[in-house]
Amino acid sequence: APRAPGCATAPQAAQLRGQGVRDAQAAGDAADEYVVFDAAATKGRRVVALVLRAGDAQPALVDLGDGQALSGALKDYRRRAGLDREPAPSPGPGSFHDVLWKPLVPALGGARRVYLAADDVLNQVAWSAVVADGNTLLIEQWDLRLLSSTRELAVPPPPADGARTAVLAGDIDFGASKDGHETFAPLPGTREEVSALARLMRDASWQVTTLEGRDATEARLKSLRQPPRVLHIASHGFFERIGTREGTPDDPMLRSGLALAGANAPPGAGGEDGVLTALEASMLALGGTELVVLSACETGLGQIRESEGVFGLRRAFEQAGAQSVVMSLWKVPDEQTRVLMTLFYARWLAGMDKHQALREAQLELRRQVIRDWGRDRPQLWAAFIVVGR
Repeated sequence: APRAPGCATAPQAAQLRGQGVRDAQAAGDAADEYVVFDAAATKGRRVVALVLRAGDAQPALVDLGDGQALSGALKDYRRRAGLDREPAPSPGPGSFHDVLWKPLVPALGGARRVYLAADDVLNQVAWSAVVADGNTLLIEQWDLRLLSSTRELAVPPPPADGARTAVLAGDIDFGASKDGHETFAPLPGTREEVSALARLMRDASWQVTTLEGRDATEARLKSLRQPPRVLHIASHGFFERIGTREGTPDDPMLRSGLALAGANAPPGAGGEDGVLTALEASMLALGGTELVVLSACETGLGQIRESEGVFGLRRAFEQAGAQSVVMSLWKVPDEQTRVLMTLFYARWLAGMDKHQALREAQLELRRQVIRDWGRDRPQLWAAFIVVGR
């Protein structure tokens, strides 16, 4: 059938998206898209990166190796970040930096702000904790801005609601389970977190609604009349892998979620069980919400599907309309979470953009950790990432 006038072919559409990604960047910027795929020729996995700078006519293709190189690099990253019990390896070839970042540097051409879209297992990397040369971290050398896809640069986000409105949920009463065993333990530290953030925002002339105790219910979130500019939830997050327990659902959007009021008790009126699954979160009306902050453990985890991103809370809040999502990749103690969130909001409310505010907050918390512990412990400061514009 003839193509309708004005419709682009698939290659033309791809070229237009590439032009949009390039044109959206300022001088000194670069966009980096990782792609992990099954290579038919070698019958194995392959990792490449596409790097496009503001002045480039075409993206540069950088071959980063096979699945074995990727696996070794990830193991190196986890050991250096303190996420595995094995000690950090000695400097040498095969490090995450040498395999998955250093080959990109020539293509980056001196860029210091890099829009980065990961793929597959690379979505589980806290890039700020990646060790570069010596003891220097990537976060100290580059301004890294995570996106679900670099195509987001080609489509300017809709303007956020200018109203300074925020909904902050914390100090949640999860209730007692039927057998007296608490599946979700209380999080007393979130009371101070929400209180501190509410003070900061009200001092900056924001209208703040707090949901605490038994008021932090699924129904309250689902019935928000207007999407707040900021939605902050300080609670337990979870992601269940298939086989974790009998009856675990196949759908990853049902295996990840947030614990809200009554999560330990049997379902109440209306069938609410106190758990906001990722599927339910994806149906929230958050068009116009500039920022969702999931101040909870492992909220960035989910089932990874090749070239389709992470199916879980991250995908859910993006589908619901949120422009940016802050979430964690592993469990972080209450105290360090509270400090990081306070540092982040103080900087963002003062005028920094979200990515820079989190970067500066993490560097400050890292200095505090080194001072208190006598050494760096990335597991205490690097778990949170911000994804989106």
